[in-house]
Amino acid sequence: MKDTWIIQNCAFLMDGGTKFLNGTDATGNEINIILPQNGIEDNFQDEYIPGRLHFNGKPINVRSEVEGEIISKLIEAHVVCEEENESPDEVSPQRLTIGEDITEYFKAMDNGPDSAIALMIREIIDFVQSEEYVEIAKKYA
Repeated sequence: MKDTWIIQNCAFLMDGGTKFLNGTDATGNEINIILPQNGIEDNFQDEYIPGRLHFNGKPINVRSEVEGEIISKLIEAHVVCEEENESPDEVSPQRLTIGEDITEYFKAMDNGPDSAIALMIREIIDFVQSEEYVEIAKKYA
């Protein structure tokens, strides 16, 4: 647990899939991970490179040692949501969700916000480890 990250929050933008994770490392330093959407040309490109993991504001080289370390830390990370979020009972049953991915987050919220954060961590890990991620990175290289 000495070097374990604590992931405390996640978010996604309604831009086609940008995902954010926030937490702290073992010494209490803030961790920010961003995986920009990759399906909309020119969206976000001035700030973030699509198809690249960003750690604390810096793009990480694809299949680099640093990227591997980040993924390893995410695999081992503990999820501890510290924010007060709506309980599943308070989320309107009338809500409209667009996209399967967002629907999955609401389903995960039925088990609490920690489950939704864990879902996003798994999705980021799976995508970064995929060949699709490498192909998208080549497109924006």
